[in-house]
Amino acid sequence: MAFNLKTWVNRISEYPNRRKLTHEDGSTELVTVARAEGQISAEGNAFSAEEMNDLENRIKGGFDEVNQSLTNLNDSKKTYLRLVLPNLAADAKTVCDYINKNYLLGQLSPATTVDFDVVASNADWFTGTLSTDSTTLFSGRTVWGIVQQRSMSADNSTVYKYFAAGEGGAGSVSPFKSYDQGYAQGVTDADNRANANSTNYKTGYNNGYNAGKSDGALTGVSGCCIAGWRSIDAYSNNQWVSGWTGVNPNYFTVNGYGIVPKRNFTATVYWQGYNKRDIDFYSNGVMGHRDNGTSMNGVKMNFYAGTQCGFKTNDSGGGSLGAGFIVLN
Repeated sequence: MAFNLKTWVNRISEYPNRRKLTHEDGSTELVTVARAEGQISAEGNAFSAEEMNDLENRIKGGFDEVNQSLTNLNDSKKTYLRLVLPNLAADAKTVCDYINKNYLLGQLSPATTVDFDVVASNADWFTGTLSTDSTTLFSGRTVWGIVQQRSMSADNSTVYKYFAAGEGGAGSVSPFKSYDQGYAQGVTDADNRANANSTNYKTGYNNGYNAGKSDGALTGVSGCCIAGWRSIDAYSNNQWVSGWTGVNPNYFTVNGYGIVPKRNFTATVYWQGYNKRDIDFYSNGVMGHRDNGTSMNGVKMNFYAGTQCGFKTNDSGGGSLGAGFIVLN
């Protein structure tokens, strides 16, 4: 739609206010006229070249704006389609493939985005948007978008993502997960990252708990008691003394002489002799420490697997002997 701009100019004359009067008898008379309008309530706009040229420019501006809008519309990269396709399967992927192949390969050039409403198989509505980075097929071409299939419920699993790549013109769809599905999947994913050998938190917790419990029993914790001893029997000199109790089976076995370590470790032995009985503690088959009746401050000793350990008397007194315990370092 074109508009031809006209330039207005003012009239220039020798006697702009002179008028020629012709009387009824045919005679003529030249007169000079001037306005005598009385009181002026509004000046108004003078008829001048300046005023008319301003009007011309404003009219042309309106035409230019309309023409630009039409140009933008013709150059639009986006368009809308409403289609009724009775022979097309009511399936999100099928609908998107159809739009991709029939409307995004230059058929609506220069449009690269299509908003659409499709009634497929006279059964169901599909509403969506597809975009492409190229309207010609080549190996690097991609098409992407979303489509929603009409549903009688608020279940958002009817919303699908669409993606196609390459020259085939066909893509794949995957449903957006509902909140419950996404939450459950997130929990499972988090559990699997935290517990590589489990499929859920409870299994992972139980596996970890049992492993920790087993490992704790096996290795013990520094400061824990791994064996106790108490004797109320009378023994003569140089005899191994029984009375071991509360022995951790992961560290010792008990025999007729005393205890035998199952592994190498370091521990502190505490004991107290009753009635001033002299009791020695043997470690690794030899006397590890001699104390006349007491060692309440504890004696740190090394224990080696398979060696005989325990208490031996070092006097010939009668009566009960004493008590003690072993603490892991």
